[in-house]
Amino acid sequence: MGGILIEDLSIRHFALWRDERLIKVKPNTIMRELRILRVLSDWAKDELGCQLNSNPARELKVRGASDARAPYITPSQKKKLLMALGQSRNPNHKRLTLLALTTGMRRSELLAIKWSDLDLKNKLVHLCRKDCAATGIQSSHRIVPLSTQAVALLKRYPKTTNTVIDLSIGAARHGFSRARSIAGLPNLRFHDLRHIAISTMWADGMNALEISAASGHKDLRMLMRYSHYQLGHGG
Repeated sequence: MGGILIEDLSIRHFALWRDERLIKVKPNTIMRELRILRVLSDWAKDELGCQLNSNPARELKVRGASDARAPYITPSQKKKLLMALGQSRNPNHKRLTLLALTTGMRRSELLAIKWSDLDLKNKLVHLCRKDCAATGIQSSHRIVPLSTQAVALLKRYPKTTNTVIDLSIGAARHGFSRARSIAGLPNLRFHDLRHIAISTMWADGMNALEISAASGHKDLRMLMRYSHYQLGHGG
């Protein structure tokens, strides 16, 4: 599609690109690439003011591609999950999941947050994450902006321990696994909540720089893989 003005792009151009790619790669690979094109086209239209009446990339279908693992839960499924988590005697299980859905942070990051890491007045949190889990020697530090929803949640949580979420990694895994079974979501992984949260950020109108600051992604391509943008539509 090189050399074509973005204003002139139509579904025909994307269909030709799809058919050429199908000769070389599998349908699921094309779907991942198509999600990037969808988001970039939206960005060009909304942020750069390109004259696009619609986004033709969102109209393209890829036969043979499976979106079965596209992380997504309906509002009803989310309600069931949170209700199941609320049945636990330890309220930290539900608190952990709510924070994951509002921040897009990894479980290990959320469990490591201490109250002293938070600056709720300025809606910031200081995160420290090991870059190499095998050695535990190198670590990265970053300041992460918090959404209004995340700040509201944190203000409601009791400060009874040094850490915001008083759970071990093992207990957190067991609690989530039990709740997803009760909710009828056996295939849902905790890491899927990160995908869902980042997709929500896209849908709420946040741009790539804002989302990467929140998610910690340094590679835009990887960020796009996490971002399904139109929730429930696999891309």
